[in-house]
Amino acid sequence: MFSSPSHFPLAMKERTSWCCGADWFGSFLARRHLSVRTPEATSMGRATAFNKTTVAEFFDNLAVVMDRHKFPPHMIYNVDETGVFTVKKPRQVVTEKGKKQVGSVTSAERGELVTVVCAVNAAGNATSPMFVFPRVKFKDCFMIGAPPGAKGTSTRTGWMNEDTWPEFLDHLIQHTNCTPDRPMLLILDNLKAHISLKAVEVAKSNGIVLLNIPPHTSHRLQPLDVTVYGPFKTQYSQALDG
Repeated sequence: MFSSPSHFPLAMKERTSWCCGADWFGSFLARRHLSVRTPEATSMGRATAFNKTTVAEFFDNLAVVMDRHKFPPHMIYNVDETGVFTVKKPRQVVTEKGKKQVGSVTSAERGELVTVVCAVNAAGNATSPMFVFPRVKFKDCFMIGAPPGAKGTSTRTGWMNEDTWPEFLDHLIQHTNCTPDRPMLLILDNLKAHISLKAVEVAKSNGIVLLNIPPHTSHRLQPLDVTVYGPFKTQYSQALDG
């Protein structure tokens, strides 16, 4: 019996100095049901904000509005926006060794950002999307080939702002036919445009009950990122490659 590693025989030390190979490491992962993944960068705000107290408060508020209004599934909507670029970054390709520059033909070298806004209800149905284009003035030709019923608008940056968000609320009201006597629940994040005075007035006068996701928790409490925008961006990229 040896009392410390320093008492190990030389042969034992030599045995413990080896490095595992790729085959051993792969078998180890399989036995332990593990996988190697690249972690997502998470800010300190998100890491600390997503906690039991904050999440419990959100679901308590959800229970209160549900008890008060008895919303049916088709009148419970979740809304979120995402940005897409008109030019996609080229993927890796196989080419000759020593070739200094490899090009990929695109519509332009730098793309412009377009915001896409979607709303999906608890019954699994979705409204037609709204597109925010990076232009001072909106033109109808921007919507050529868009889904039926889709709405288009524009801002200088292509991002949603306090003027364009009420436009989406009007778009949503037309699709859902909500009224103060037939209200709907809209779950959304704390973007400044979402909670502007104009937006709150439009929502209140048309029977839209707003429930905000707590700040810095949308990466866990916002399901549209995975269920809608993830597949959408995959299909979009494939369409650009085609």
